[in-house]
Amino acid sequence: QFVELLQSRGAGVFTVYNATSEVDWLQRIASSSLLLSGRFHHSIAAAWMGTPLVSLPSNTGKIDGLLQRLGLPGSPPAGAVLHRVTSLLEAPDDGLISDATRQELLALARRNFAED
Repeated sequence: QFVELLQSRGAGVFTVYNATSEVDWLQRIASSSLLLSGRFHHSIAAAWMGTPLVSLPSNTGKIDGLLQRLGLPGSPPAGAVLHRVTSLLEAPDDGLISDATRQELLALARRNFAED
């Protein structure tokens, strides 16, 4: 129902795509203008690959915690989703992690896998 509403309000603006493999899924996220999702792993992928995202509320606080850690806005209230989508399509940099955050995350990841 949500997808149908989004398409009816944004006819010709939004494309819904169902990925058929992990590689397809990652390529679609990376090549998208925006990701609208309530899924934690989708949010991680979009943030890392430089795809602005609007996070929908989910059944856990993981996504908002992730977005807070990344310095990105949390899930907008239901009535503000379309405004946030429009805003990011016009100014996508407002939905991207900073270079400093990216470097900090890389350093943390390397430390996780460093041999002692």
